[in-house]
Amino acid sequence: MEDVKELKNVLERIEEKLIAAENIYGAMNFTFWLAVMTLFYILIGLFGTGFSAIYWCIAIILGIVFTKRIWSRFVKIHISKSDRMTFVLIAFSWMIGSVVGWVIIPSILEANVETKLATGLLTFISLSLFGQWITLTKGKGGWEMLPSFLLPAIMLPFAWNVERALDWAGFVIALGFLVTIMLYLNSAFRAVEK
Repeated sequence: MEDVKELKNVLERIEEKLIAAENIYGAMNFTFWLAVMTLFYILIGLFGTGFSAIYWCIAIILGIVFTKRIWSRFVKIHISKSDRMTFVLIAFSWMIGSVVGWVIIPSILEANVETKLATGLLTFISLSLFGQWITLTKGKGGWEMLPSFLLPAIMLPFAWNVERALDWAGFVIALGFLVTIMLYLNSAFRAVEK
């Protein structure tokens, strides 16, 4: 009987460490993209927006390389190896978000270019991350990730009424990412403290 209790304690400690690790990996991923966004705004102030397309192409390539290790560890904890369809569904959610946010929304809106782009950006992030969250959690958990897509979605109607809408949209997304990071870290600390 004592052996069963000891085994139960060991398994509980392992589970707590896995939960903490999963949350830390999630926070690290959002931290990387928050840093990329912040650097973008710093560079815009120095050089203007002429380099935007090149910057984001480089950032996405570096992001894939940088987060590959984090993502692979996250996946080992969160997704079984037999569940390869998860990767396809996540990629599909980002494709849908890209098409809707960057093609459909700007083409159907009657607004100035900046408002179209701001609305497209918020839509792209909201749909893509929502699809990723649904794929990973089936809507049952992973609540830490909610601000990353809910805040941009909630703020969509306001993009029409703010000056410098594209900059504003970027800061809305940054705030959503920051709150997500804080929630992931809080969950990690709670798991460790149990």
